[in-house]
Amino acid sequence: VRFDEILIAFDEDEKGEAGAAKVVERLGAFRCRRVRLPRKDANECLAAGVTRDDMLAALETASPCGSSMVKHISAWREAVLAYRGEERRGRPTGWRMLDELLGGLRPGEVTLFTAATGSGKSTFTLDLARRQAVNGHAALFASLELPTIVVTMKLICQGAGVRWDRLEPKDLATAFDRLAALPLYLLDRYGEISIKRMREEVEYAVRRHGVTLVVIDHLHF
Repeated sequence: VRFDEILIAFDEDEKGEAGAAKVVERLGAFRCRRVRLPRKDANECLAAGVTRDDMLAALETASPCGSSMVKHISAWREAVLAYRGEERRGRPTGWRMLDELLGGLRPGEVTLFTAATGSGKSTFTLDLARRQAVNGHAALFASLELPTIVVTMKLICQGAGVRWDRLEPKDLATAFDRLAALPLYLLDRYGEISIKRMREEVEYAVRRHGVTLVVIDHLHF
């Protein structure tokens, strides 16, 4: 015989909770409801004079067992209403059309840029970090596939708006000094790095230098 609904009534103590959890796991949480007795157990209910109506009420109000993660959409009502008054757009990326699509950069978000090899992911994300720094937002760029000297040269060219081979020597110092005035930091690491070490370096940059944007290029490392 299969039952669509099963009421689980165990003692109202630590051992009872553990026992109920095991039974629910065996029977399937989707069909179980947990009964909360007015006293520790049925004997105490009887000794305390708990009425028949009280016991029936405990059965009728038994709470569903199941996942703490699967929730009805109504559970977010208060959060949505509270969010309505908050700032919903992040700070500009530096590209108007991109901001219209993404809504800007928001604190705490993780954004993954993916495209074919050689399509310009590194160039784009490097310029993203530079533009954030230009707007006063400290940024950390961690390039694990290019030496930092090459990254710095790319940044100079992006800031100057010219290719490296067209940058006049007399303008190089000016372009570099303009770049050096920005709250822009590089991770001086070329090649592989452990996740633990990366987390430590990022935390240092955030706490010491107030970094609000971290770019890691790229996840293969």
